Amino acid sequence: MTRVTVPPAPSEPRTDALEAARALTPAMRRDFCLVIPAYNEVEMVPELMEALRSAFRRYELDGDVVLVDDGSSDGTGLQALEAADGWANLTVVRHRTNLGKTEAMLTGAAHTSRTWIILFDADLQHLPDEIPRFLARAQDGWDIVTGRKVGAYEKGGVSRVYNALSRRLFDVPVTDLNSMKAFRREILDGILLRHDWHRFFVVLAHARGWSVTEIDIPLYPRRAGESKFTGPRRVVVGVLDLLSVGFLLRFSRKPLLFFGSAGAALFAAGTLVGLGALYVRFVVGVGFRPVLYLVILLLTLGALLVGVGFLAELVAQLREEVAVLHRRVLPAIRIEAANVFYDYQAKYESDETRYFCPSGLDADLESKFQKAAMRAFNAIAASGWGRVDFMLDAQGRAMFLEVNTVPGMTSHSLVPMAAKVAGLDFEELVWRILET
Repeated sequence: MTRVTVPPAPSEPRTDALEAARALTPAMRRDFCLVIPAYNEVEMVPELMEALRSAFRRYELDGDVVLVDDGSSDGTGLQALEAADGWANLTVVRHRTNLGKTEAMLTGAAHTSRTWIILFDADLQHLPDEIPRFLARAQDGWDIVTGRKVGAYEKGGVSRVYNALSRRLFDVPVTDLNSMKAFRREILDGILLRHDWHRFFVVLAHARGWSVTEIDIPLYPRRAGESKFTGPRRVVVGVLDLLSVGFLLRFSRKPLLFFGSAGAALFAAGTLVGLGALYVRFVVGVGFRPVLYLVILLLTLGALLVGVGFLAELVAQLREEVAVLHRRVLPAIRIEAANVFYDYQAKYESDETRYFCPSGLDADLESKFQKAAMRAFNAIAASGWGRVDFMLDAQGRAMFLEVNTVPGMTSHSLVPMAAKVAGLDFEELVWRILET
């Protein structure tokens, strides 16, 4: 175990945090979720839980706290539950194996319905006193609030180079992309985050039009344990990921711009070299066979790259069409059974069961159902298509029933019924599903 001496956390409310907390509306004090990825942080967990509970009391906060035990082998999740001592705000979710910070962030976000997500590290290098400051800045109308680390940082050189390259490549209006941050949960619905791409979340969100701002936050040395993000391998992986994200943002929608331009350049070079070779051969009277091979190579590579560009255009178009189906929530269907339950008899035998699509529900209520359905679908990492079922009791209270990842697809099933109302006939729906 490695321990260092660090400045103590403030025992009294910080002035800036207290002022920020006073500016928060009652709704904002509740409508957030602190997502904490944790991997082998058993030494930090008791202090972390105490710091969080103290900050929630100090600043009168009542949001969710989701600690994602990312496959720890030291009992981090169990220690968190023990240290929390029944704290109602805390939920502990466990990955069976170490998946990474990106996956932990997505898992945490899938386990809350709050509007705002605050990504917070378990090592307490940032204090919970920052939470009201992030919420207050978000309350001002920003979609994403990032923290700029202020203080000694053991990976400061690498971080500065990475952030400088990111700003130059992506033109993001912040100086620190990999720190504590607050953001609207709905942003995750429209962004594909691959492994280790939490570092590029701000870049990808900003490219989609979400607004971003930044606040300074003190950085404290790690109190115990060891950093999980060290070593030269991570630098190499980070640079390659940086290039990958840059390529996708610039050319994923128009791949022919990259492949076609490169192919055209090679083809043009081959043509010029070929013309020069012809001049030298027939005018000067000197022949050099390797030049012929170079011409053939340049022309072939140029033609291949242009062809790849056209194929990539077809893939990009297909991805756009499939993405519409993936992110589209079809209209709700309201089912009224003659009996108390919508059972086998009511579904397959009764002529008295009624189906309403459009549902006739209040527009706000149907919108809530649709958002909840998408969250449930994403929470189990489902893809392509499916059906999410809810039940309303006599008092109008909604209860989640199930996610059906292979619902019925006869012409009279529920999914085709909803698709028809959305403007998709049965044949088109089937093709859309096959394309996923």
